[in-house]
Amino acid sequence: MGLKLSLHYLVEHDLIKNEDFRVWQEGKAREAWERYRIQVSKKMDEENLQCYELDESEVDYDGFNYEHDYVSVLANILPKVRNSLAHGSNYLSASTVHDLEIVTTIINNTFKRFSQVAREFSEK
Repeated sequence: MGLKLSLHYLVEHDLIKNEDFRVWQEGKAREAWERYRIQVSKKMDEENLQCYELDESEVDYDGFNYEHDYVSVLANILPKVRNSLAHGSNYLSASTVHDLEIVTTIINNTFKRFSQVAREFSEK
C-alpha cells in the first residue's frame, strides 16, 4: 500500500483527526475570533454603540464548527512532499520543521489510537 492510500486509511478509520494538528487548531481559533468580531460589529450597529471592548472570554472556541478538512488535504499532498524531499530539489525550504511536525503528529496519534483499540480488543 502506498503512502497516499495509507494516509486515506488513517483518515477513514479516525486514527488521525483534524484536531490533532496545531495548524488546524490555529485556523479554527482564527475563524472563531473573526466570527466574534463580526458579531460585535453587528451588535455595535444595532445598538448604535461607538466603542466596544473585545473580550476573548466571549469567543466560543469550542462551539464553533470549523469545516476545514485538513487531514484529507494532508493525505493528498504529503506523498508529493515526500517525493520532493526524497528526490531533492534546487532549493531549501523553511517548511521542513513544519513537515516534521506533521509527520510526528501522524505517527504519535496513529500509534496512540491503534494501541488503545488493540488493548480494548484484547480485554474482550
